[in-house]
Amino acid sequence: MCNVKYGMNLRYANMWDVQLRFLAFSSLVGLVSPLRRFRNIVLGTAVALICALELRQYLILFVKFPLYELVSEGLLRALRILK
Repeated sequence: MCNVKYGMNLRYANMWDVQLRFLAFSSLVGLVSPLRRFRNIVLGTAVALICALELRQYLILFVKFPLYELVSEGLLRALRILK
């Protein structure tokens, strides 16, 4: 990822989606493993919360502000960081 000419582009980050989701899920499993009784409920709630946050980001970036090229300026404007 660091060897992409002219800096990193989010288009190249798609190849890391599956691996990062597996890492996030395995980290959640590791966090809830000490909970014996409510492990499945807490894990399901955490996964549902992450899915809801991802859906919210999708709605902001692609429905409300239909961005074709995910460059920094467009992302900052969609998230109201840059005016």
